[in-house]
Amino acid sequence: MKKSIFIFLVLFLFFLNGCKSEEGLPPTFQGLVISGVADPDAAPGKQTKPESPAWEAIEEAIASESELGGSAACDFYAQPNQTLYLLIKIYNPEEFDLLSCVVNGVRHHSYQFLKSSDYGNIVLEFNAGSAAGRKELELTAIQYSDGRKIRELKILENNRASYAVSEQKLPSVEISALSVTATSAEFRLLVRDPEAVVEKNGGNLKMFLFDGKEIVGRKELEPGDNVIKFMGLEASALYEFAVAAVCDLYDGAGKRLLILCKDNFRSEEIIAIANPESGADYIAFELIVNDKENEGSIQAIELLQNGKLAASLDKDGRFFSGLASGTEYLLKVTYGYGERFAVEEMLIKTSKKRPEVEIKISETGKRSFRYGLEIMDPDSVCRITKIELYLDGILQEEKSPETEAFFTELLSGKEYFLKAEYVFDLEDGLGERTESVSVPVETQALEAPRIAIENFVAGYSHFDFEIEVHDPDGTGELASVALHEGEELVFEEREISTALSFSGLKANTLYGITVFYEYDLNDGHGLRELRFVSERATLPLPVAVRDLVFLVPDLPRVGEEIHARIFFENPSRAAITSCVVNGAEVPVVLGKDGDTGIISIRPETEGGLYEVEISALKYDHCGEEVQQELSETFRSEIMILGELEVVRLYSEGGRIGVEDGDWLYLELKNETGYLVTEAVLDFSGETIVYGADEMEKLDDGLIALPWKAEISDYSEIYKKVSLVELTYGLAGGSARLAVSGVEAEIMFLRTLSPRTLHSHEDLLALEAGHHYRLAADIDLAQSVWEPRPFSGILDGGGHTLNNLSVVTGNGFAGLFSEFSGEIMNLELADFYIHASNAAAAGALCGRASRAKITDCNLYGTIIASGEGIAAGGAIGMAECAEIASCQIRVSLRVQSQEAALAGISGRALSVLLRGNLVSGSFSLSGSGVLDSFANSEETTAENNYLAHDALFEMNGNEKKFPGQSHAGLAELNETGFYLEVLGWSSDIWDFSLLDYERGLTPSFKK
Repeated sequence: MKKSIFIFLVLFLFFLNGCKSEEGLPPTFQGLVISGVADPDAAPGKQTKPESPAWEAIEEAIASESELGGSAACDFYAQPNQTLYLLIKIYNPEEFDLLSCVVNGVRHHSYQFLKSSDYGNIVLEFNAGSAAGRKELELTAIQYSDGRKIRELKILENNRASYAVSEQKLPSVEISALSVTATSAEFRLLVRDPEAVVEKNGGNLKMFLFDGKEIVGRKELEPGDNVIKFMGLEASALYEFAVAAVCDLYDGAGKRLLILCKDNFRSEEIIAIANPESGADYIAFELIVNDKENEGSIQAIELLQNGKLAASLDKDGRFFSGLASGTEYLLKVTYGYGERFAVEEMLIKTSKKRPEVEIKISETGKRSFRYGLEIMDPDSVCRITKIELYLDGILQEEKSPETEAFFTELLSGKEYFLKAEYVFDLEDGLGERTESVSVPVETQALEAPRIAIENFVAGYSHFDFEIEVHDPDGTGELASVALHEGEELVFEEREISTALSFSGLKANTLYGITVFYEYDLNDGHGLRELRFVSERATLPLPVAVRDLVFLVPDLPRVGEEIHARIFFENPSRAAITSCVVNGAEVPVVLGKDGDTGIISIRPETEGGLYEVEISALKYDHCGEEVQQELSETFRSEIMILGELEVVRLYSEGGRIGVEDGDWLYLELKNETGYLVTEAVLDFSGETIVYGADEMEKLDDGLIALPWKAEISDYSEIYKKVSLVELTYGLAGGSARLAVSGVEAEIMFLRTLSPRTLHSHEDLLALEAGHHYRLAADIDLAQSVWEPRPFSGILDGGGHTLNNLSVVTGNGFAGLFSEFSGEIMNLELADFYIHASNAAAAGALCGRASRAKITDCNLYGTIIASGEGIAAGGAIGMAECAEIASCQIRVSLRVQSQEAALAGISGRALSVLLRGNLVSGSFSLSGSGVLDSFANSEETTAENNYLAHDALFEMNGNEKKFPGQSHAGLAELNETGFYLEVLGWSSDIWDFSLLDYERGLTPSFKK
């Protein structure tokens, strides 16, 4: 489409110019112009060149060493993206048609020419672009038509034009963390250059330091963070700094100096004189050295007077002495650092010491005081001229320095001012000066008198009291005393003493007592009057308790609150507030007439007849509580129903002799004193009922029940007795109490009277359920003993069973096969027990159930074997047993695939071991457990000891018990060990021959 239009235009132009002469002058190219306007008639002109900056000192110094100017000039300087116009100038007198042109290789046709184009100008529009910098336009061809054909215009020169796009985003510098010392300065700079202007101009960004005369420091900078430090600065000097770059901003000014930031700072002083002090003949000072970079040192410390050196110090000196007073000196300090020197000077004048006068007050009294003058005057220039005393600004008295430093006959409790005037001359050219010093002085005030009524005793019709006057300074005296009842004057006395008594007064009546006292405090106010008023009342006439009535419908129970009405004899109608009931205060709700009141109490009792005692009462007397002890304590009583509680059921010693008619005892908690009329017991499933006539009441808390049940089987002598029910009550009623958990396990014997044993035959005749006692030692060497069960009591009486021999092939082996009951004070000497295929073996018995073994002396040999056998020095296996204060010296050897072996009981359940001594040797061959005393987790062992030579072995390997208490040879030979440590009785054991190494151990007393 565009091509066809172009052909049409060419033909059209050819038609229009068909008649033009061939001999016309051809067009001539005259040059290029870049303009900011499209009108070719408007003179392009020259752009105004930016003015050069008004240089300051630091800029001039930086510029003097920078390469400025030298940039290639441009025909036009534009802003980014500015619309520009290229004017192609042509001399075209024949007005040939201009068809196209080629600029920078791009052909522009006539229809692309702007409307402002004509025969002598081709006007093209273009955009300057956003990128800063210098740019060129080159014209390489122009086509025109001479009416017959299209021709090329010759372009010989001036075919180039340049323009520049100026920089818009200039670099910036942010300075932070400026740190200045006396000889250095450190900066932190953040350089931002988003358009890389510095880089495009050769990266010549620098920081300059200027001392006012020349550049003394230069640092290269990079975009981003920079840390710059200048060293070797002059102290206390003003510096300027600037960040600059030489840049062409394409604005027509060419290369120029661009100052991005500029500021100044002053370096710190490197040396300073501080805290000067001068006296009459000295000068002292301090030096502050501020040389953080450690670049120098003090060179000289000099004192000059009238330009001449008067004194000097070394570098550590700070004190000049021996100087003339009242003289001006120049203190000069020289500090060298690097190649520089810092000089600090200060004028200081000596003078005589100014005197100081201080007034010291002492012995301040109520009418006088003493003073002293403390004068600090090292140069003796001071003279006291006069001393004055003022009160309320009025001169009271004047003294000369020579008179006694004491003022008398003053008013009390007043503030005076004491003034001392003095003159002095410091010889400093100011002449004699007069100054004064004053201090307040307060005389002690006379103490104002105080009056009180002491030892006041009120009666029903009199007052007795003393007037207590506190007037330590004797300022006055009693004037009068008056007694009023309301507004009525009852009594007045002007000549009075401090002890007074008023009689003939009304009971329970309030009176006013007024005491007048006249006094003078010597404070200028003259005579004063003190009035003391106290209201006191006579006592009410005595109150008595006439009666007490309990307001309860039924007998109260323990813990219940009880209300009672009290009847008073109260002639003066005292306001009774409380009574003292059984030693405790109880509030009273008083009736309107004051002769009755209600109290409530909660008796602290567990039941029974409760006595109420009223011993005192309290009443309100003129706002004070008064307690009146009753002349006669009033007493009354009331029954309090408590609970009946069964404490325990027991027999003496835990034993019953059935044939002896022995007793059971029922202990009760019976504070009420209930009468028990029936008791029901359970005995091994049998019910035993006791009626009132069968029971013996020993007191309210203890009832004796005669044993009346028959027993045919004594193989089990421990039997359980339980209380099931009680019937009890007071006169007129009874109640039943179901009881649970009150039971006793008691040893039942046929009789508690012991049978004596004298021989082997007597031992063979032992029967269950009896109490036996050895009457002599018995030797069993002539026969083999067959173990048999026994339940009962065997009391050795300190005697010995010698040479017991047991050889058995099964069951339980020992003196007894099975045992239940008590064994005490028995010695088994040289016993020999050999049990094969046995279940349990021990010196006293194979198995014990509910047994108590005390004070037994056992020594001998036990050899045992059997599957699961239990073997011990005293008992094979024990259940519910106590073994105490026994000496066991045994050689015990057990062979078994599985066994339990121990020094006292091989296997134990609920067993108490206390104060036993075990020695000998114990060995186990096979498998099982080996222990020092008893194999059981439920055994309680207290204070049991192994002899130091006791030996325990398992399969030939000795076993130690490091946690077990061991007795050494010294202890085994010491009586105190047995008595105090083991707790044995000296009434049973004999310790007179103790030599453990020789086999002499404790024995029974015979």
